Amino acid sequence: MKTTIIIHAAEEGGYWAEVPSIPGCVTQGDTITELTTNIKEAVDGCLHVLADNVKAILEQDLRETIFEGSQRKEVVLSYPAERVATQAH
Repeated sequence: MKTTIIIHAAEEGGYWAEVPSIPGCVTQGDTITELTTNIKEAVDGCLHVLADNVKAILEQDLRETIFEGSQRKEVVLSYPAERVATQAH
C-alpha cells in the first residue's frame, strides 16, 4: 500500500508527521529515523482500529430480524475479523 506522509518541522525541535488518508494518524519524533519508526507504528495502529471499526459496523448493519409466527428471532450475520484485518493491510 502506498500513501502520502507529510513531515513537518516542529517549532520546539524534532519533527511530526501526518497521514492525510488516515484521519487522526499523526506522530512525532526527535529525528527523522525516530519519526520513521513512529509513523510505521502509528499507521499500523490506526489500520487495526479501522479494521475493528469496520467489523463492528458490519456486525451491526448486517443484523436481520426473522419472524416465525408470533416468535421473533434475531440472526446476526458476521464477517470474519481476520478477513477485515487482512484486507485493511
